[in-house]
Amino acid sequence: MKKVSIDIIAGFLGAGKTTLINKLLDEAYIGEKVAVLENEFGAVSIDGDFIDTAGKSGVQVTEITNGCICCTLRSSLTAGLLEICRDFAPDRIIIEPTGLADLEDIAAPIEDAAKECPLVIDHVITVVSAVHYEALKATIGPFLTKQIASAGLVIVSRTEEAAGIGEELRRNFPTLPVIDEAWPSISGLTILELVKPYCNHDREQHCDADNHAHAHDHDHD
Repeated sequence: MKKVSIDIIAGFLGAGKTTLINKLLDEAYIGEKVAVLENEFGAVSIDGDFIDTAGKSGVQVTEITNGCICCTLRSSLTAGLLEICRDFAPDRIIIEPTGLADLEDIAAPIEDAAKECPLVIDHVITVVSAVHYEALKATIGPFLTKQIASAGLVIVSRTEEAAGIGEELRRNFPTLPVIDEAWPSISGLTILELVKPYCNHDREQHCDADNHAHAHDHDHD
């Protein structure tokens, strides 16, 4: 079987994950057969309706709901990945997890699925809203730090509404690439070129985050 690349686009609801995915589909994944695997906490997926598939015959959206990937849905993520590999045979799978998902825990079901399908994590990107950054830092600071540090690239959105977040992230994460310029000014291909290679989180500085926090204080049914 051919290798299937995995891209993980993380961030809290409203950060701009779906906008980024559509930009990458338009500008970076041209010619690739792409599947988009979504998860949002709750009974109904919110972002699934907004992935623009018009004119993109190689794009399929599969939604996972009712929990976090890293909690109750680990087996569902594995099953979903295997189903996509079997039925769709993509070149690439984009995983858009809930903002509450721990990026390291997402790797576990991917590794489980990789035993049957040759999956390889390619890009891990965290999108941070400049407008919501301070509030998130105040309420779930250690988890936000870990989500940022686990990525190979951080993209700051809505910078026209709140300045200075990019500079702060560069100070706090000196080895982590940060994009805080207006999205139309940078191409999707350039974005992917800036992503640091995925690592196993025990070798690279950008993979280490203090105060390992599992911010899952919601209830699971």
